[in-house]
Formats: sequence, C-alpha cells, structure tokens
Amino acid sequence: MTLEKRVLFLYWAVVVVLLGASAFYMVHNGCFYVEESGPLLNHYLSAKPLLWKVFYAPGTEGPGYVFRAREFSYLFNLWDAQFIRFSFKTGIPHFLSGTYFLCLLLAAGIHVRFTRRHFGNDPVLFAAALGLFLVFLASPTIFFSTQYFRTGKMLAGFFLFWQAWLILSLYLRQAQGDTCRPSLGFAVMYSLVSLFAGLSDEQGLFLTFTLSGGMFLLMLQGRIKNANRLLLGAAMSGAVLLGYRFFIGQLLAANFAGLSAHRFDPEFQSLRVAQYLSVAKNAFLLLLSYFSNILWRLPKAIVALLLIGLLKSLSGGGVGPESHVTGSLPGRLWRSAVPFFLYSGFMLWLLLFLMTLSDSQDARFGFIAPHAAISFLKMWYYPIPIVSLTAVSLVALLWYFSRSVANGRRPILLLAVLILFSGNLVAIYSGRKTMRSHGIARPGVAAYIVTAALGKDPIQVMDSDTLYSAYMRELILTLRGFASGR
Repeated sequence: MTLEKRVLFLYWAVVVVLLGASAFYMVHNGCFYVEESGPLLNHYLSAKPLLWKVFYAPGTEGPGYVFRAREFSYLFNLWDAQFIRFSFKTGIPHFLSGTYFLCLLLAAGIHVRFTRRHFGNDPVLFAAALGLFLVFLASPTIFFSTQYFRTGKMLAGFFLFWQAWLILSLYLRQAQGDTCRPSLGFAVMYSLVSLFAGLSDEQGLFLTFTLSGGMFLLMLQGRIKNANRLLLGAAMSGAVLLGYRFFIGQLLAANFAGLSAHRFDPEFQSLRVAQYLSVAKNAFLLLLSYFSNILWRLPKAIVALLLIGLLKSLSGGGVGPESHVTGSLPGRLWRSAVPFFLYSGFMLWLLLFLMTLSDSQDARFGFIAPHAAISFLKMWYYPIPIVSLTAVSLVALLWYFSRSVANGRRPILLLAVLILFSGNLVAIYSGRKTMRSHGIARPGVAAYIVTAALGKDPIQVMDSDTLYSAYMRELILTLRGFASGR
C-alpha cells in the first residue's frame, strides 16, 4: 500500500469514527432533542399535501413567521422527518438528521478530491490538508449538529464549503502555473453551487455573494485570471435568487399555502446611535467566538491576537511568503493578501451585525436573528456556515505558509494540525456541558419521547411551563402510531 493510500485510509477511518461517535453520543445521552423540533416534526409528519408542508411558513418556521425563501432546505427537513418516522416503524428509534451525514460525507469527498489534485505530490502538505477536515469535523459546532433540527444552516455550510473550494482550486491552479480559462462545466458547477447555497438559508445568500465578491477582488489584484465565466454564472444565480426571494417564491407560497406577500418593516429604524455601536461591538465579539469554534474554543482575546499576527504576516511583515515583497507600502499592501483578508473580515462582521441588529422576527430579508448571541447558539447551529468557510480558509493558509517553511521543518505543519484536532476533541468534552445546561436541549427529553412513543412509559407533561409541552405530547402520539403500525 502506497503512502498516499495509507493516508487516505486513515482519513476516511477517522471521518467515519467521528461521525459515528457524534451519532452514538446523541442517541445514548438523549440530551440533544431540541424542543423546537417538536412542532417541526408534527408539521412535516402531518397528512397535508407535500407542497403545503414546504411553503407554509407558520409550520416550517413557527407561528407568526412569513415567507423566508429557503424552501429548498424544507425539502430536506421533510426528508429527515421521514427518516425519523422510518426509524420508529422499524423499531430502531432515533432523532438523527440524515442531511447532516449526507452533507459531511459529500464534503469529505470534495475535500479529498481537491487536496489530491493540488497537494498530492507533497505527502506532508497532503496529509496536513486532509487533517484540517478532521479539525472541522471535531469542532463542537459540527460535532453537536447530529440531531434533527432545521437543515438550512447545514446545507448552506456544505454548499459554501464547496464554493470556497472551487475558488481556492482556481487560485491554486493559476498559482501553480496553469492559467487556462476554467471550463464551461466548471463555471456551470460554480453557478449551481452558488444558487443552492443561496436557496438553503439567508446566511447562504449573503455569504455566496460575499465569496463571489472576494473572487472579483482577487481578479482585480491579478491573483485570479480568466474567471469571467464564473462571475457571469454567479451573476445569473444571483438574479435567480433575488427573483425567487422577492417574486417567484412569494407567488408559490400564496398559491400552495395561502400566504400573502409581506412588507419589510424593520424595527431597528428607531434605534439610537449608542445602540448601533453596541450591536457593532457585539457582532465583532460574536465573530471571534465563531472562529474559536474551530480553533479549540480559544478565548476571544487570543483569537484576536492570532488574527492580528496573520494580518501582519499577510502584509509582508511576518514569516509568510509575502515577507520579501518590495515596493512602496500602498503597492505592497495591494499586491498582498491583506485586501482579501480585510474584505472577508468586514463582510462576516456585517453579516453578524445584521443578524443581531433587532429583535424583529420579520423574515422578508431574513438577516435578523437575535438568538445568535445566546451562549448556547454561539457554539451550535448559527456558526455552521462561517465555520465551514473557516475550514477551507485554514487549507489556504496552510498552503500559503508551507511555501516559506524549509523542507526539514515541514513536519511542523502536521504537528500544528494535530494540536488543533486534539484541542477540538477537548472542546467537545467541555462543549457538552454548555449543550446540557441550556433549556432548549434538556437532558432526558429524547429518551423520554422514545420510550413513551414505544409505549414503555405513560405520556406525561414534563414541564408545565414549557411552551412546547403540548407539541411534545402531539409528537409522542404521532410517533406511537408509527411504532404500533410496524
């Protein structure tokens, strides 16, 4: 067996072990049944028509919600609900998300394909790049996303991961001397991936535009050439996304679910300047927290210092390959990776600024998510798209700094990846306390629902003050019907 095959065997073995451990932990601890999943499962397991279940926002999002233009993800919510239904019919009940495993297995394959293409001739770099995907899987944000919940963030994270790899692959090909124009098939793939990222979730919509804007910036710098087809494809997918969000999707929702059009009337128009400044600061701190989810859950201050050090290196003042660039300071900065770094950081901050700006539940644009700042949700669910992009960014940084590491010191790259991976495993252990301590994922709920649905325990109200107790009772009765009919 060649060295490359051994590395790949180890890679896939660890991928399977991590995914299996995530599923095992969720099933046997029973602490990650999210109460909001109750009404969702009731909605998707009802006898209503398929298109009504997809387009009826009060059922897919909750009472008071309107059209959100992420019906693509609702199809996967429906599939996951049927996956759970099938598990109760077969007597092997669970609350796992099939979409979770599908997305991560496909992402693992995409990661292997691109790392073999660009780093296959460098065993150390190849192994380190593969290891970064394991770092991604071991991050608490991903590890604790096994359970059934909304699939929009996971789908958006997967398609953004793919889109980021397409851009990075084009960049690496041209950096390695291949300046040929991307094929039509490559451009079509980029356009479709961008389209599905935007259809999956509002974060996906914002970030797919951000990625295409970053590619355009790299073209202006001369770091990427002949990418006009990709930009054209991105523009076409963007037109489709906006057309669906503001016109086509609303017509479909009105036709299949009887929902009327909704005007956007944000509450944050009346905020004072001091409140805007507070939100701006909180968005920056939240962004540091999101980054820390894949970096051993390091304190925000340390993450900030790491970003400052990275910025210094990218500007030619550190150990990176830009350290020997000469010329005037403005010209040197423009030719470096600093503009892309600052652009990406600003757009991610802007996304979180919009997400935390208001308590409004208006979803016409969908960037309002005040719960993103809750400690429990700093680690789980909301960070998935940004953590997915960070994983690809780490691969880019690995390649970037590997060019300035002497051959005799290259194993230090593997050591750095191993430290990150080990740190994330430790963070999983500490992260479970956060998951358990939050009321939205109470210990024992999933285990109780399973035993009650199988008829082993009587149905009882576990918490009379909980809004979702009635939904839980309805869900138990629904699942009991499936279990008794097997």
